[in-house]
Amino acid sequence: HTSILYSAPKNVSTLEIFRNYENAIKKANGKIIFSCKGKYAPNGCDDYNKFYALSFFDANYYKKRYNNTDQYVLMNGSDDQAFLVALFEDATSKVYVEIGIDGDAFGSQAGIQLEVIEEAKMKDGLISAALFEEEMDKNGKIALYGILFETGKATLKDESKHELSLIIEYLKNHLDVHIYVVGHTDDTGSLNLNMELSKQRATAVVNYLTAHGLSESRLMAEGVGPFAPVTTNESTKGKKLNRRVEIVKRLK
Repeated sequence: HTSILYSAPKNVSTLEIFRNYENAIKKANGKIIFSCKGKYAPNGCDDYNKFYALSFFDANYYKKRYNNTDQYVLMNGSDDQAFLVALFEDATSKVYVEIGIDGDAFGSQAGIQLEVIEEAKMKDGLISAALFEEEMDKNGKIALYGILFETGKATLKDESKHELSLIIEYLKNHLDVHIYVVGHTDDTGSLNLNMELSKQRATAVVNYLTAHGLSESRLMAEGVGPFAPVTTNESTKGKKLNRRVEIVKRLK
């Protein structure tokens, strides 16, 4: 978490500052998830419901600071104030940015409070059993990047054991859960070969799981090749993110 307080140039209005940030966020492909200007309705910053409707910071910042509330911002009561909360997201991270502007902070200079919280997504080899369970419970699926194969083959590498063990642990702790094991590739090479390879890799995972005590009736392997990318295939980083195994809950 990063917190910065600074002053704007003299005689620059709160609205000018607000518009500059708003435009910059949009140009950077950020998503504005909350904003308010001034003190009064309809878009005023003293609208109680707006501040308590959003809850990201309750678990990351403000809940720890402000009496366990779910506030995005701490209102200062000024008639000349504005706030923005924006989200910047890619395949590896989420970054929340809150910008608070108080036109009365320093006389003829507005004060600007900037809060930045980065929520890292799952990284190779860092998935815990708790995170695995959380993703399955919340989203019904999880993308695994630590299940690795020999290049162009469906042979599992030894370093895959950690994430394979998480699947086993989860399924042994949730005996009512059935899953799809879905293989994904990048878009390099032949479509037919990628489709075949993704299915073979999913099957290799299922074979590993059954060899370690899980019932085959709870597991179904499928491959979708390059048809469901999480990001562009036009970069090395993008291709790496698109090559993955997903575990998806299925109805019995």
